[in-house]
Amino acid sequence: MCFPSVVHTYRQMTAASPLSAAASAPGLASNGLVPPGSLLGSSSFLLNEFSAKGPIFSVAITKLMMFVGYHNGIIGGFPLAITQAPGASGDSGPLIDTNVVAEEGEGSAAPTLEMAAHSGVVRQLTVHDATQRLYSCSSDGSIKSWSIPECAWVMSFEAVGGTPVHCFVLDAKGSTLYSGDEAGAVTMWNAETGVATQTMRCHYGAIHALQIPTMPPPPKPVEGEAIVEEEQEPPPRPNCLLTASSDGQIKLIEPSTKLVHVLMKADVPVCCILYAHPNVIAGCSDGTIRGFNIHSAAPTMIYRGHTDGVNQVLVIRKRLVSVSDDTTIGIWNPRTWNRELSLKGHDRCVSSAIIAPSERELLTAGFDGIVRTWNVAAVMEHLTATGETVAASPKKKKKPEGKASKKKK
Repeated sequence: MCFPSVVHTYRQMTAASPLSAAASAPGLASNGLVPPGSLLGSSSFLLNEFSAKGPIFSVAITKLMMFVGYHNGIIGGFPLAITQAPGASGDSGPLIDTNVVAEEGEGSAAPTLEMAAHSGVVRQLTVHDATQRLYSCSSDGSIKSWSIPECAWVMSFEAVGGTPVHCFVLDAKGSTLYSGDEAGAVTMWNAETGVATQTMRCHYGAIHALQIPTMPPPPKPVEGEAIVEEEQEPPPRPNCLLTASSDGQIKLIEPSTKLVHVLMKADVPVCCILYAHPNVIAGCSDGTIRGFNIHSAAPTMIYRGHTDGVNQVLVIRKRLVSVSDDTTIGIWNPRTWNRELSLKGHDRCVSSAIIAPSERELLTAGFDGIVRTWNVAAVMEHLTATGETVAASPKKKKKPEGKASKKKK
């Protein structure tokens, strides 16, 4: 597949135009209805597609910009247009659409900025709203922060010995950053100075995921659904950190006291975790999704349905969503443990997923170099089709199989 050349290129330590300048460039799509033909598939689940420049390992999004991390260390950026379009059952609201510059004579989209961020795979991208910064980590052993308004490099966090960094997480204020590396160590950083303040060896294998367990906000009311008062579990321990590793363990760490509590021991690598109070949900390399109570460590659930590793899990509208190396996106009912729907749209492994700020769209990215935007309202309407696999777009060309190798070692 041929991709148009990049319109603007921004590299670290150089000044760059604000995003508002990119949004006003000639040729950009104006707000309006999502164009005809952008709804693909028999059930119109797929809203849009973003063609990137190669296999995607990570994705992050703001209200104005989508960022993707590539295997070669590049971070690409796509400006977004917020459009108004009707959803299922009259549900209307903002939907994201590509707002991009196409090369003259070409119809496909290209990112309007590139940042030569790292010299290795960009493992994770995270937007921190409070500080208006984009954070990235890489197998080159570094974590970097970027100013979103200026698209400019701000700071680097360099791991000792250049040990590949697989994941990181920031506290709510953006003052402390925790990173997990290939050697099984967690490092605590001062996010304002980039100085490491503490390192703990927690696992015997690479750390693939970190999360700070916090109480969730009250659920937003959904039209047509009654609000049910449920008995609340006690909150998680304060100032703790969840870690997941290829050694098959999930641990709860207290950095201030260096206490480590083992929550789960599995016979397979753990690829990702999600804290959904009071459960810790783990996606594993054997395709299972397992849940454990954060207080008792007792198993609470197990989902079987994927045929390969689960790379990410998240919750949207009281459903569990998973993305996998088997190229599918699973929608699960957490009460019945059943997979209610399987979305099929990627040709290769699905490496990352994120919910748009409007919470009306689910974005998935994969090694096929495509970011796909799914209509959440339409998906929820079709949950009666339990176990049905919906092909969101026809496969144009058979590509070699790819897996998120970071999860398999």
